[in-house]
Amino acid sequence: EKHSPYIVVDGTVAKAVVGRGAATGDPGDPIHPMSDDTSLFGVNMHYIESIWVEDQNGEIIAFRLLSPSEESPATMFFDIPVGTTSVTAYEFCNKHGLFQGPTVTVSAANAKVGARAGCSVQQCVEGTVVSTCESFTAEFFRRDDSDAAKTDPALKHTPFVLLNGSTATIVVGEGATTTDGSGLIHPMSPSDDENIVHWINSIWVKDQTGAVVAMREFLPTDAGPATYTFQVPSTATSLTAFEYCNKHGLFAGDEITLAAGDKSASAAPVCELMDCPDEIPRYAREADCLAYVAEAKRRQVEFNANSPDVYGTPYTLGANNEKHSPYIVLDGLVAKVVVGRGAATGDAADPIHPMTDNPANYGADLHYIESIWVEDQNGEILSFRSLSPSESSPATMYFDIPVGTTSVTAYEFCNKHGLFQGPTVTVTPDNTRLGARTGCSVQQCVEGTGVSTCQAFTAEFWRREGSATAKSDSARKHEPFLLLNGTTATIVVGEGAASADGSGLIHPMAPSDDPNTVHWISHIFARDEMGNLVALCELLPTHPAPASCTFEVPPGVLSLRPFEFCNKHGLYVGQTVTVLQSNPSSQRSCVKRECSEAQPSLSSSALTSVAVDNILDSQEQSVNRISTINMCLEHRATFSVLKSAITDNVQDFLDRLVLPGDAASDTERRLFVFDVLMPILKERGGQWHGLPEVIEHLGLDSDKLRTDLTDVDLMRFTARILPAGAEAFADGVDDAIKNDGEELLIIEASFGMNWGYPMHKALGAHYTFFYNPDFENQVVSVAMCAKTLGWMGIGWLTPDHIGHYMNYTDMNVVFVNDAGEAVVQDRFAFRTEEPVRDERLPNQRVDASGNALSGHNDLTPYSGALGTPGKEWCPDSKCEPGFTLVQFQRPFRTNDTWDARLPVLGPKIGLIFAFATVDPTDLEMVEHIMSSAGYHDIVWNKQCEAGTYFNDDRVECISCDPGYFRPETAPVSKCLQCLKGSYQDETGSSQCKQCKAHFTTAGIGATQERECSCSGPTVDNLYGWYHVPTCGTLGLPEVDSEGDPASCTYLGECRECPEGMTCAGGWDLTAEAKLNETAVQRVTDYCTSVDGALASGGTGSCSSMDFCSEFLGDSDCMHSRPMLKEGFSSRVDDPLRVFMCWEPKQCPGGEPGTCAPFHDTTAVACAACVENAYLEDGNCKACEGISILPFVAVVIAGCFGAGLFSHFVNKQVFMRVGASTTAGILAGTMFSAMQTLSTFASLEVNWIQPMKGFMKAASVLSFDLEVVRIGCVMAPNAVTRFTARIAVLPLTAMWICIILFMKKTFWNPKLVLNVDVSNAIGGLFSLFFIPIVLAFLAPFICYQHPAGVSSMMSAPTILCGEDEDHSSMVVIGALAFVLLAVPFISGVAWGTYKYRTLVLNQDADNFNRFRFLFVRFRADGYWYGGCLIFRNLLVCIVPIFTDNDPALQVILLCSVLIIFMLVQTWNKPWRPDPSGIPFLDANFSDAALTSGLVVLLVSGALCTDFRTNQASVQMVGMIVLIMFAVIILATGGYALRERLMPRPYYTWFITHHKGGAAAQARYVKSLLSMKTGKKVFIDSDDLQDLDTLFDTVRVRTDVLVVYATAETLKRPWCAGEIVVASRTKTHLVLVRTPSFTDPSAEEMANIAEYLDPSRTILTGYGISTEDVAASYEHLLRSSDVRVFVQNVVPGLGKFTELVDFVLSKRHTHETAPADKLDPVLLTQDSLASLNGTVVLSTDPADDEATAAAGILSSLISPELKANQGPDTSLKPLCITVDYHNLNDKTFGSAGSEQVVDLLCTVIANARAVLVLLSKNTLRSPTQVVVVMEAMMLAQNMMAEKSATKASLTKTLTSSESAEVPVAKSLTSASQAEGQAIIPITLPSFDEFPTSKYYEDVLPHLWLGSEGTEERAAVQTFFKRIAMQFGTHGSETMLAAQAGDILKRIPKKMKKSKTSTEMNLPSRWQINI
Repeated sequence: EKHSPYIVVDGTVAKAVVGRGAATGDPGDPIHPMSDDTSLFGVNMHYIESIWVEDQNGEIIAFRLLSPSEESPATMFFDIPVGTTSVTAYEFCNKHGLFQGPTVTVSAANAKVGARAGCSVQQCVEGTVVSTCESFTAEFFRRDDSDAAKTDPALKHTPFVLLNGSTATIVVGEGATTTDGSGLIHPMSPSDDENIVHWINSIWVKDQTGAVVAMREFLPTDAGPATYTFQVPSTATSLTAFEYCNKHGLFAGDEITLAAGDKSASAAPVCELMDCPDEIPRYAREADCLAYVAEAKRRQVEFNANSPDVYGTPYTLGANNEKHSPYIVLDGLVAKVVVGRGAATGDAADPIHPMTDNPANYGADLHYIESIWVEDQNGEILSFRSLSPSESSPATMYFDIPVGTTSVTAYEFCNKHGLFQGPTVTVTPDNTRLGARTGCSVQQCVEGTGVSTCQAFTAEFWRREGSATAKSDSARKHEPFLLLNGTTATIVVGEGAASADGSGLIHPMAPSDDPNTVHWISHIFARDEMGNLVALCELLPTHPAPASCTFEVPPGVLSLRPFEFCNKHGLYVGQTVTVLQSNPSSQRSCVKRECSEAQPSLSSSALTSVAVDNILDSQEQSVNRISTINMCLEHRATFSVLKSAITDNVQDFLDRLVLPGDAASDTERRLFVFDVLMPILKERGGQWHGLPEVIEHLGLDSDKLRTDLTDVDLMRFTARILPAGAEAFADGVDDAIKNDGEELLIIEASFGMNWGYPMHKALGAHYTFFYNPDFENQVVSVAMCAKTLGWMGIGWLTPDHIGHYMNYTDMNVVFVNDAGEAVVQDRFAFRTEEPVRDERLPNQRVDASGNALSGHNDLTPYSGALGTPGKEWCPDSKCEPGFTLVQFQRPFRTNDTWDARLPVLGPKIGLIFAFATVDPTDLEMVEHIMSSAGYHDIVWNKQCEAGTYFNDDRVECISCDPGYFRPETAPVSKCLQCLKGSYQDETGSSQCKQCKAHFTTAGIGATQERECSCSGPTVDNLYGWYHVPTCGTLGLPEVDSEGDPASCTYLGECRECPEGMTCAGGWDLTAEAKLNETAVQRVTDYCTSVDGALASGGTGSCSSMDFCSEFLGDSDCMHSRPMLKEGFSSRVDDPLRVFMCWEPKQCPGGEPGTCAPFHDTTAVACAACVENAYLEDGNCKACEGISILPFVAVVIAGCFGAGLFSHFVNKQVFMRVGASTTAGILAGTMFSAMQTLSTFASLEVNWIQPMKGFMKAASVLSFDLEVVRIGCVMAPNAVTRFTARIAVLPLTAMWICIILFMKKTFWNPKLVLNVDVSNAIGGLFSLFFIPIVLAFLAPFICYQHPAGVSSMMSAPTILCGEDEDHSSMVVIGALAFVLLAVPFISGVAWGTYKYRTLVLNQDADNFNRFRFLFVRFRADGYWYGGCLIFRNLLVCIVPIFTDNDPALQVILLCSVLIIFMLVQTWNKPWRPDPSGIPFLDANFSDAALTSGLVVLLVSGALCTDFRTNQASVQMVGMIVLIMFAVIILATGGYALRERLMPRPYYTWFITHHKGGAAAQARYVKSLLSMKTGKKVFIDSDDLQDLDTLFDTVRVRTDVLVVYATAETLKRPWCAGEIVVASRTKTHLVLVRTPSFTDPSAEEMANIAEYLDPSRTILTGYGISTEDVAASYEHLLRSSDVRVFVQNVVPGLGKFTELVDFVLSKRHTHETAPADKLDPVLLTQDSLASLNGTVVLSTDPADDEATAAAGILSSLISPELKANQGPDTSLKPLCITVDYHNLNDKTFGSAGSEQVVDLLCTVIANARAVLVLLSKNTLRSPTQVVVVMEAMMLAQNMMAEKSATKASLTKTLTSSESAEVPVAKSLTSASQAEGQAIIPITLPSFDEFPTSKYYEDVLPHLWLGSEGTEERAAVQTFFKRIAMQFGTHGSETMLAAQAGDILKRIPKKMKKSKTSTEMNLPSRWQINI
């Protein structure tokens, strides 16, 4: 009940009170206190903050803020609006929160007419005493629960005090103080959402004593930034500002010290709170009413001064004043004031003052009562009211008379006649009203004020000004500036209110009851281009400065011009602003205070002005300028075309045409598409619609846009579809665009117009001034365009113009007369009357005689790009009005005395302008219309001095701000921001000041030298710079005279950042500050606010560096320190001595002394773990109970593995399974590769994943003790761990010895212990050679630190050459290498050297000692084991000799690996895999793994930022380049030699078909070579490489022999060889064999079909079928030699004769005749030479077999001759085919019989019979005879010799030998002892005897036999093992096969029979 608000209703009087006792009046009921005790920072304050009432709908009826200084109970009076049925009260207690009272039902009798639902929160009339403000400030401290206000590092909540003389202004937020708008501003966000509402509740200032000097309370709806202006009292010496945010609490600003000039002697503390006690809170301040009265008295003085009767006081009652006198009429409690005696008496004869609102004649007819007020007997104002001229007369004011009043006097102020005082009226208590107050209310009426009323009212300003135009203020103190922000317009008065930096004057708002002091802006308003009022704000004198008026721009407004009225100085006008967008829902507005507290509603609707409404109606009836475009600046046209004419391609162009965009490229696109698209659309029936003048001006009738008249940048297009039957209209055209049957595409085009002028100025919404000043010829070209058919005029206001704009002004008037001619008139205005034409002005110039002459018209009509000086056109059919454009030229200087001299260098000139609706006549120039006149500055010659820029808005040169500069050569349009590394702390600078060397700034636009800081990383210095103070170096103090840090502390010198560190540059918290919670919290608060500000769209992260960059003067900020990069460390005690961490993750970077967890921060490179920690994966981790398990597991596994190893390594090779051997070899190569990979970790290469992971895994094989968590086993002593690492292998070797000893003792006594031990330990050393050597050499492998020292790579905590531990480790490692590694390497070398000796001597024991070295390799690759050891040794020592040169390390290692890989791939030493699978071949695996290692090396090199020794890389590069040069020169020389002297060179090249003449060609080759001694090439030796074949024909061949068989010319390679020979003019020899026939004419014509299908391979060599046909034609008709081979001579003789003939018949074309052959004679005397001969038997009919016999004989005869002994006369070889086929014609039957005898004798005496089996062997009589004879001799078969002879003779002498049966031949078997019968198969042999053969063929060949024995003989022959003789193969293969045949031939020679025993004829002809 104490907190509940209760509503008490008494008639129409309603109030809310807090506390039950306040409602009941019962002393026993509680009442809430109102306590303003400010002690203890407001702890005891307890009061009601606010009360409000809501109706049944929850709408607020009334709201009131209360003061803690009020009496309790807390009370609020309120009116109940009509329609209210119930009310509920609410209150908020400052300590206990929100409370709701009971709902009260109300009736219509309780409602008050005119009361509105809503609330008004404002200051009370009497104001608030300062003590009340003191109470409020204590409450804020209580709420903040602190004895001190907060500070905001982001400066968003910080209140700033700005001093301007004795005027102080408080603003909240840094952004409100900066010139560029940078920084944050606290929002003022009203909302009914408690999560959103956010505003500054109050601002106050305390002086040095803590007393409140000034305070203001704000509403959420007040504009931001929160601002308060006050006068500084004289008692203050310092000021501190405070503010309270509804969400975030109390904040304080910095204390500022005041100077003497910063104080006002008359100023007193002020307190402005909105807490009117006990009353309806709608009153204005008392100061406003007093100021209004003072203003009336001030104006009265002006009136009296201008009156014949000088009165210094108001006019009083008198006969002459009865019309103006205010009379008070009392009727009970109702009191009113009326003006005019008739209004009081009701007598029609008595006068009443009129209320006239006619604004014509610039307000000359306006006559009304401006204000009425009433004063009591004490002169206190009881009520005050402003009136509207649109009110009806009599002027009336109702008012209430407070209790205690005894008399009242009325006053009124007439706008024309001044101040009048009425008679004093005595009042009685019956006339007084309880609750009525002494004071005044100035407010807007409930119904508001009509805009037309306000527009009429504004005419009063022109009347008071006494001029048709408002003034402009050169000082800009009175100038109104209109600012647009979207659709919101704000007018402020004074340049200082509009400038970004606050520079310039601001008009004061000075309320006072002193007529000489009161000074304020009473009204601000804006008019549109028609002169109609858009918005008006009436301002109270107490309105804060600057005076302002904010409104929404309504639709239809094209431009706005601001005005303001100063109570003292009159009417002022600002610049016209073009409107870009408007608010469709807004309306024209007027805020004018015309009601008072007791004043009833003036009418049921807003008042309007009949006169103004008539004017507006007239404007609506004519063409409304607002609704049409300004055709001076814009033309519009519409294009239509059938939609069906739009194809996809056209649509694409159309889309590009209408695409928006403002860039230059967009303009180019639109122009291009327009030129392409429009002719296409016109061809398809499209057409333009628009005014004829528009079509003409734009050139649309010619499809060529007139760019000389248009501003193409403003050209825009839109497109839409017009439905069938719908209508569209072009701008200004009445005829509709329509198509009833089909849709139309409508393109609406807008074109900006510049008429060919580069510059223009919009003087009004429909008045534009185009101009082009020519400063070289000093003439200006002008085009004036306005929406009028009358005259247009301008006046030139040069900088030296003085006084009123129309005072002595050079004027130009132009128009187009009725004849359509442009008229330009040069005129001169003396004052505001009509300007006089120059021709009528006397004494303007003199003639040659000195006589005075009148002036001259110096204007020249100018046709310009338009082609005519003047033109009028109509914007529509009504043409009310039309547009006029006139062009002329005017010289800068004329001879007329009074003409303005236009400047050449001036940045601007002024123009006054006007236009009228009719043309001037010779007698009269009709006055311009009211809304058409004005003043503008126009840009002239933009030439500004260096350090200034041209401001287009102010049209003048302005000095560059600090942080900016402009050199003389820069564009004049703006100043440039100082670049990074420079600053400027002065204004008007032409250049920036440079920061010191290596200093730079955080960004551009620095304004002080302190912003310079050391540069961060740059392209030139990747690490940046750090700052070093120079005070000590220079001997300077570290602080200046004021105690601030001296510049040498923050502007010392910058030094290069140490390697391994990053110097970010800029500013940061000091190291000490980063440990200070307060400093860190300030950074946190700042970053929180910045992040919040960035949340709406910004990006980035905030840090302490950002904080310090923002607050350079902060004592906790200094130049940022060098910070460690990740992977580097340094100690705290020596932060700039940087060490590189081999494991980057161990060193996270940042502050010096920073290491990863559990790493020793005092250790070099953070490489050591703290005690009881182990290293795993590069990070130290704390040891736990199970951490020792890996160590134990590895020891156990090592012991077990050593035993297995000793067993398998000693296993005999022949006992190993092939697969196991292969697996072991492959595992060994993989193991070796993994160890090699582990060496890469010792390189100074920046390995990344996954490579780093591979090497980490490989480190397990390199005795890395960290893998087994050695840190949990032994102390972290580097020497101890190094010794333990070295001891691993010796201990393992000792364990193997123990195992083998136990094995010999207990399991295998036969084991040779010393042999197995040597082999096992050798295998162990061989297997782990790389980790062994790396372990020994670890102290020698170091890497360089940025600090200039180096660390062991395996133990980075040990500094090489500096630490004593390192010296110990060097000694231990060297001894281990000499005692262990060197003996092993020596043993390997000795074993490899002795390998052959051990093998030859079969020294098994010593061989087995080195079995580990040889077992993996082939017998001839035994040496590769030692080679591998040597390679691995080189891999280990490369890092030592290339220390600190990673590039050279990579190069050398790659070289070593590649060289040994080449050796391995060339020799293939590894033992092959029995399976033959390639990837199981160790040679392949070794090469693949080595290649992978090289790739890994190169990959690591690519990821490494090398600190390279360039000299070493240059040396390697030079060596490689020399090698390249040698190779290139050698290759070039070889190529040149081969071109000039090709080797080998062949005299003969035989091309043939391998399947048909392989043996023949090869035999001919041997004969040619034998007979000529020249080289011969046969193409079958290389058919795989056609390049080689063709190249041999091309440059290495003298004669191409084409050995033509049936298929030769069909083969593509033969064809290619012939084509090449034909093209290169190589000699051709064509050898035609019996099987060859020339291609027919048809085949030659279709040569592609003639050739083999594989002919396509020739295309790849550029040989076409046409080339082949032409070459064949040349071969067959024109070759050098054409030989026809016939079967005249059997045997090899034909080939001999063929070769002889070719050699003797170069360039002939004959057939080799048979009679030219000379046979070889064999007589009885030489028969003995046939004993023990080797017989070669072939088919006489098969030339290929015959040639094969010749080849075989040539291969075996040398060996046979060598074996025949000393008798060289014996013939070792007999070839049966070489015998003549003798017949009866030659020798008779006896001769044939002797031949058979001879053959039988030869076979019988032969030691071997070689039967060459070819295609038709089984059907050849000769072959059958030889086989049967040989086999039957071998089987001791006897028969009748005579029968055999007869049969055989018949067979051999038959002319059809292939078909005649052969008789049996019987020979003595006794002579066949030891004879070898050898079947030899040739490639053509493809038939073995079958049953069909024995039944059908053999009986016909062997006559007189039943066939059983013969069949058995043949079968026995074919059961013999046949030898192969592949004539298709190479010479090497043939020689090998011949060698195999020789092995089958017996070496022992038989004893031959004599010729007598043989009984041979005396002479036989036998051809061999």
